[in-house]
Amino acid sequence: MDELSVRERAKALRDAERSERKEERRKQRDWRRAGRQYKRQLFYEEHRKGIIRLAVLASVLAVVSGVLYYVYTSHEVTKITVTGNTLHSDDEIIRTVTAGRFGNNTIYLKHRYEGKEITDIPFVEKLVVEIPDRDEIRITVYEKALAGYVNYLGYYMYFARDGTVVEASDDKVAGIPEVTGLSFSHIVMHEKLPVENTGIFERILDVTQRLNKYSLTVDKLYFDHSGNLTLYYGDVRAYLGADNYTDEKISNLSHILPELEGRSGTIDLSGYTPDQQIISFTDKKPIE
Repeated sequence: MDELSVRERAKALRDAERSERKEERRKQRDWRRAGRQYKRQLFYEEHRKGIIRLAVLASVLAVVSGVLYYVYTSHEVTKITVTGNTLHSDDEIIRTVTAGRFGNNTIYLKHRYEGKEITDIPFVEKLVVEIPDRDEIRITVYEKALAGYVNYLGYYMYFARDGTVVEASDDKVAGIPEVTGLSFSHIVMHEKLPVENTGIFERILDVTQRLNKYSLTVDKLYFDHSGNLTLYYGDVRAYLGADNYTDEKISNLSHILPELEGRSGTIDLSGYTPDQQIISFTDKKPIE
């Protein structure tokens, strides 16, 4: 046997050996693969019901998530109207109504406020929330009718037109006058101020209505022991005196006050009558 035949036989043997090893590895891979498939099949058979339930649950959750996403995005609040508020800004009212995680969704707000009223806001009688459209809410503010306030134990005690105390606050509300000269020993919330002359509240209401009529905002109303009235407007005092010709006196006052801008002193309208229009002004002398 020549040398070439020997090499060829050796190569053939090596190739055969490699093929055998390759085939063995293939069989081992197939065996492991079959083992894994068997285990998976066995696991599936043992947990088939649980897997089906899990798949159904996942499908349901996907559907619910899609519905919730649609509801959330399609009912997002984009338009808000606030009416009736003078003591609170629109932003303050809106923040109160839309507070919470889903406060910008009309479905949530409808469920939250339908048939309900918000009554825990200072100086507000109630808030009414309406949902006219899926992206719109309307807020109507009904404020407490405040006639004035008195200082009591460091608080501003606001009372309504009939003298009932409706609010106690650290905050001073612009446009609501202080009333001084009233005599009382105590104050109880939601009860009338215990003054001797309860008719004083009708006069306070009358004065504040006439001030509003002539677009006048005063700082303070002072009643002396005889019921004579003095209005304080910055550094100017307006002495109206007794309860007569109040409308005429305040009408004249609305024309006089702009002329006294930057000055201080006392306007005396106590002797005013339609026949004798006696009005005087006394300058307050500066302290030297």
